[in-house]
Amino acid sequence: MTGYRIWTNHAGGYNVCSHSPCIKRADWQISDHDCCGRCGQGRLHLKEAMNSYSGPGAFPHKYWESLPGACATCGLVKDVH
Repeated sequence: MTGYRIWTNHAGGYNVCSHSPCIKRADWQISDHDCCGRCGQGRLHLKEAMNSYSGPGAFPHKYWESLPGACATCGLVKDVH
């Protein structure tokens, strides 16, 4: 399924799930289309993302800085992400 992008300016701006009439924030792990991951198709995409993930850390995540230059989730540098 190829979705369409719906951009909102709420909370600094983000893509909204394109499954009508959902208004949840799109999950960045679902790269094929803008989906929040709450529907059956979205859960399948997330499961596939988890199964194909090889690091850093134990699960797919964005870079969250806690100490300068270190990810709060896995402790690795930003370049790894």
